Amino acid sequence: NFQQDLSQSQDVVVPGPGKRKRDQAEEEPKGIPSRSLRRTKPNQESTAPKVLFTGVVDARGERAVLALGGSLASSVAEASHLVTDRVRRTVKFLCALGRGIPILSLDWLHQSRKAGCFLPPDEYVVTDPEQEKNFGFSLRDALSRARERRLLEGYEIHVTPGVQPPPPQMGEIISCCGGTVLPSMPRSYKPQRIVITCSQDFPRCSIPFRVGLPILSPEFLLTGVLKQEAKPEAFILSTLEMSSS
Repeated sequence: NFQQDLSQSQDVVVPGPGKRKRDQAEEEPKGIPSRSLRRTKPNQESTAPKVLFTGVVDARGERAVLALGGSLASSVAEASHLVTDRVRRTVKFLCALGRGIPILSLDWLHQSRKAGCFLPPDEYVVTDPEQEKNFGFSLRDALSRARERRLLEGYEIHVTPGVQPPPPQMGEIISCCGGTVLPSMPRSYKPQRIVITCSQDFPRCSIPFRVGLPILSPEFLLTGVLKQEAKPEAFILSTLEMSSS
């Protein structure tokens, strides 16, 4: 049950290696409503951090953002910093990683409040040895790659309706990584044009399969964005399964 209503401050968590909530959706805790709390002065808009939280509720951290002249972002698209407690395969986390914005621990806000200004983020990047080992990646390295180049630049991607997380949320991840979302099923071949699907949607994929487009599992995005590696060949769904549909 991965479908969550993002408008209710929830986010989708995606199962992966490791023991954490493998088969459950992880709800975003409800924080303080952000719009009423924005106190950023107009002349600070461009530089003052716009902070988004995922997976944590921290009233003290939110107060620190506001006291230091920052604001609370209402979406990942407008956020300049993401604050969380660990590596999470949530839509917000993957979008932030795709954009290459700093993903920081709560300690960044608590120490900044003590210092009276927003501290440089480098020392406060989230570390999660367990998940980084499970997925075989370093968050710090992935963020630096994302800043150098958007992972999905040049890619055109169609996501079929049965995929989880659902297509609108997958589309957010694709866009944050610089890719183009194809709203309808592609019918002709083009390099870097791909279809992401699941077993229940195989019958929909006969045309892209025939014209030679890669038919990939959602992990191409979910694992690929986390590790900042685009490897379509590693996530191709079995041609045997496809040809029998």
